[in-house]
Amino acid sequence: MVKERISLLDIKGEDQDLMEELYSLSYNLFSFTHLNSSIQWQQSKLNWFWERDANSKFFHGLMSSKKQSNAIIMINVNGLQLRV
Repeated sequence: MVKERISLLDIKGEDQDLMEELYSLSYNLFSFTHLNSSIQWQQSKLNWFWERDANSKFFHGLMSSKKQSNAIIMINVNGLQLRV
C-alpha cells in the first residue's frame, strides 16, 4: 500500500504538501523494510540456535582459511619489501 501511494505522489508532481507526504511515506517504507530485515535475521539466528547447525565446524574452518588468505604478510615501500 505504501509503495502504491509513493508512486501516485511521484506522478502528481511537486506540491509542498505532497512532497512532505512522499518523504513521510518513504521514511516509513524504509523503517518497515529495516524492521523486517532485522526480524528475519533474528529468526534465522534462533533457528540456528535450536537446530544446532551440524556444519558449524565446516563454516568455522572456511572462515579461518579466508582470514588467513586475506592477511597482509609483506608491504612494498619504495621498492623495499618489509615483512609485517
